[in-house]
Amino acid sequence: MARGGARATDSKGAVGRLRAGLGLLPRGIALLRARRELWGLALVPALVTAVFVTAAVAGVAASAGAVLDAIAAELPTLEAGAWYTWLWVGPGQLARWLARCLLFGVLAAAALVASLLAATLVSSPVLDALSQRVERIAAGAAAGDDEGFAVGRIAADALTSLGNEARRVAFSLGVWIAISAAGLVVPFGPVLAPLALAAFGVAFLPLEYAGFALDRRRLAFAQ
Repeated sequence: MARGGARATDSKGAVGRLRAGLGLLPRGIALLRARRELWGLALVPALVTAVFVTAAVAGVAASAGAVLDAIAAELPTLEAGAWYTWLWVGPGQLARWLARCLLFGVLAAAALVASLLAATLVSSPVLDALSQRVERIAAGAAAGDDEGFAVGRIAADALTSLGNEARRVAFSLGVWIAISAAGLVVPFGPVLAPLALAAFGVAFLPLEYAGFALDRRRLAFAQ
């Protein structure tokens, strides 16, 4: 009973955190509407992200046929002999089709995560400046109180932000390469590797987007 209760509490906690995270979206929109001085900095990463995500979606759509064929080649094939074998071959074929669709969806999601990471890397200097301004507003800075965040400050911090973001992206890329390589040699690797990549992306993205605030607090990447 205790274990079951703990699992239920964890599940409710996860749902609560998801709701809290989704609740940040209207708060962010409201902040942008109230503080127009953020519009310029917010527009740059939004446009960069739109370009990278559009490219990722176009690439996935263009290669969908080849990817689906490659996934199908890795999945076991079931053939019906006598008529009664359809009792298990039919459900097996349905499961094979569902697995094919699921794995393609996971790979498409991985491509989307990769595009978001690339967009964050390219726009990291601007995102760092935006993060600083939003944090100061949340701490109670008055509208128009932007001392220390002029163009010169953004330029001075650009290389630092870019370097920190490059380390995070390099770590992510290293994990992706390791998982992909393992997927080529372990049993059922082509099926398990996309799932592992998706799980890693979900776990890593919160750290990715919190990185600018953590950098300002001199927290090392390992911490």
